[in-house]
Amino acid sequence: MFKGSNIHYEMAGRVAAVNCGGIGAMHLMVQRLGLVEDIDCNLHLLKVHLPYHESDHVLNIAYNILAGGVRLEDIEQRRQDESFLNGLDAQRIPDPTTAGDFTRRFNEADIVTLQECFQPIPAGALESAAGRISEGSVH
Repeated sequence: MFKGSNIHYEMAGRVAAVNCGGIGAMHLMVQRLGLVEDIDCNLHLLKVHLPYHESDHVLNIAYNILAGGVRLEDIEQRRQDESFLNGLDAQRIPDPTTAGDFTRRFNEADIVTLQECFQPIPAGALESAAGRISEGSVH
């Protein structure tokens, strides 16, 4: 049974919240595991990387799902959510149309390549990254 205790709330002058509060920690873990670099080094779908790289598109879609999005159009809500963008330390993210264009570039070999970017994560790496995050590395 749940029991209440003395709960105290504090409010800052400026309050911002996001429904997926762990998104910043997730992104930090992705960076520390080297997934951003692995995706950018191995997946070659874009000829020009202005302003986005392959990892930006892949993570944009993944983070949309983590934030409760069920279709690419839901990315527009993330684009308009200042707290979401702040959690990722991003000024902007790809729009839904750009995300759709990106997904249409994939062929079977590209899907395999993307999956292989996740394969070399050594056992214990997730626990190690999570431990570093819990030690106060997340702001």
